[in-house]
This record gives sequence, C-alpha cells and structure tokens, in this order.
Amino acid sequence: MSLPPPTPADTVGDGDVEMPKALATTAKDSTNLDDHFLFLNRDEAKQVLKFRDNIRVCQTDNERYNLCIPIRDTLLDKRTGLELLASVYHHVIQAKCPGYTK
Repeated sequence: MSLPPPTPADTVGDGDVEMPKALATTAKDSTNLDDHFLFLNRDEAKQVLKFRDNIRVCQTDNERYNLCIPIRDTLLDKRTGLELLASVYHHVIQAKCPGYTK
C-alpha cells in the first residue's frame, strides 16, 4: 500500500525537511514518530524517514531483519565511540580543571 504524497497543509518542517504531521496512517505502521523527531537534527530525521520508507517496502521478515541489523550495528558503534569520547574528555577535565570536581 502506498501513501499519497502529503500536501503542504499536511506537513511540518522548515522547507528542507518536510515531515508528515501524521507519520503513521496505516494499520500496519502504527508507530507515530512525531514526538521523537523533536530530538533529532535534520540529517538524523532524514535518515530515520529513509529507513522507515525502506523497511515499509520489505516483503519478508528476513528482508526487514537484513535491513535492521546494519542499522543496529552502526548505532552501537556510534554509542561506543561517544562513550569513549566522553570518558576521555571527563579524564582531561578532571585533570586540568580543578574547579570541575568541587
């Protein structure tokens, strides 16, 4: 089932990223992402929308699984990298900023 393209009155955004007000309009896709987009920058929102569109066209659970696993692995790698970066910054801040620990 394909969704009709949204009209300007049905979208929100700044012209660069237009997102449908009601992202979930079918019984198959009941996940409403509106609130979650508040925490994403434009590039992240575009990536999620593209992923959502790609997963919608999957015909089998195996296709969806093969699409989801690389995304999961990428997110876990980014999380690990961010945790390591935060740890190193924390160490430097504690060592070089005496007022930080007071």
